[in-house]
Amino acid sequence: WVPIGGTIDSSKHTISAPFHEFGTYAVALHYTTYTGLQRWAEPYIIPLSNKGVISQALLKQKEQNQTITRFEFTVMLVKALGWKPVPYDGYFQDLSTSNPAYRNDLDYVMAAISKGLVTGRKDQLGNNFMDPNGALTREYAAVFVSRAMNLNIQTYADLQKTESDLSRLYVDYRQIGKWAWPNVLAINKEGIMLGDPTGRFNPKQPLTFAQASTIIYRMMDKMGLLGK
Repeated sequence: WVPIGGTIDSSKHTISAPFHEFGTYAVALHYTTYTGLQRWAEPYIIPLSNKGVISQALLKQKEQNQTITRFEFTVMLVKALGWKPVPYDGYFQDLSTSNPAYRNDLDYVMAAISKGLVTGRKDQLGNNFMDPNGALTREYAAVFVSRAMNLNIQTYADLQKTESDLSRLYVDYRQIGKWAWPNVLAINKEGIMLGDPTGRFNPKQPLTFAQASTIIYRMMDKMGLLGK
C-alpha cells in the first residue's frame, strides 16, 4: 500500500483524497514509529509522512538537519496541494527520466511547471534548467510557497513600501533579493515563515528537511488541507 493522504472532516464524517487513476483504495488508520526525530520536529514530519507528502524513501534518506533540495521541496509541495501529476516532457535539461533518483517523481515536477510554481532558469540557447540537486534557500522557499498558496502579494512596482514593511520585520532585510521581497513579506503575514530570535530572516541560508516540513505543514494547515 502507498499512502496518498487525505483530509478528514469530522463534522461531515467524510474523508477526501486526491485520486489520479483507477485502482484499489482503502481507508486505514496508520501508525508509524520514527526514531531520531527532535521533539520540536515530530508534529510536522510525522503527519506529512502519514499523508504521503513525505515519501518513505525520503524519510529514510534524510536526516532532519540535512538540507532539502529544490527537487525534493517541489515534489513535497505538489503532493501537499494534492495536484494531479502530469506526464513529464523533458522540460528541464538537467532533469532526465533516465536518472533513477528522479524517475518516480518527475510527473509531480511537471505538475509544478504547468501550474507556474517552478520556472527554473534559461541559458543563452533557451534551454531550461532546474538545478534539482541545488540546496533550497529560505528566500526561494518563500517564493515557492507564496505561489503555491496563491497569495495576494504587493506589486513589484511598490518596492518602497515593501522595503519599509520588511525593515520593521527583519534586521537583515537588505540581504533578501528584491525579486523575493513581496513574497517574503506575504509569507510572514500568513505566519508560514518567520525570523529567528535575533530578528533575522537569513534569506541565503539553505533550508533543512525539518524546516521544510514545518513550512509545508503550516501551509497545509492554513489552507485547510490537514482536516478538521
